[in-house]
Amino acid sequence: MDGHKTWHCNNANVRHVEGMKFPLIYVSQENRAEHCICVFKVSGSKGDYSLTQIQTIELPSPVQMGVWYPNLAIDNDAGFLYITGYSRESWNDARFGNGLQIIKFSLPELNERYVELGASDILDRRIYSFRLATQGAVVRFGKMYQVYGMGGDSSIVCYDLSNGREIWTRDLKEAGIPNEPESLFFYGSDLYCVDVKGIVYASYGAANCTPGL
Repeated sequence: MDGHKTWHCNNANVRHVEGMKFPLIYVSQENRAEHCICVFKVSGSKGDYSLTQIQTIELPSPVQMGVWYPNLAIDNDAGFLYITGYSRESWNDARFGNGLQIIKFSLPELNERYVELGASDILDRRIYSFRLATQGAVVRFGKMYQVYGMGGDSSIVCYDLSNGREIWTRDLKEAGIPNEPESLFFYGSDLYCVDVKGIVYASYGAANCTPGL
């Protein structure tokens, strides 16, 4: 990515743009001092794909934004960019008032290669009780699905973005997912979870907020 060599990739989301053959890929990157998002365009055909970075979105610093270990989620329908993360510089320690946050930005237009967002660009902020290890999030039909945890202590939480309410929580171990979850994605109306071993699990009907996996 543009000149940066010491970033950790947290998660990725896609954005569907009219007229483009493939969705854009948004990748959340972070280190202790900075956060950014890299936007990639996909081109090519089966067996011969390539990625071209078309935009860098610099997020406010962890101190300015008040969020550490960020994950991104794109609201394709409403045009918003959501960032989830922690109030303190720890993803595994609930002490000292550490909790979860979901903050909201307008989704930057694509006509600029470099976009710098500031703390004043934050449109909304929701704060929740601590959960272990944010692992990725996806937005569909005004609801955010966030996966948390490590190994047998993991879950998916569904949030209503209109009011911030937690709609349901699903224990992934009880749902038959024993390994560490790494990401979520939708295919059609079904929600899928990918674990650390690359195994994909399906949750049918999740777009309608049915929590069964």
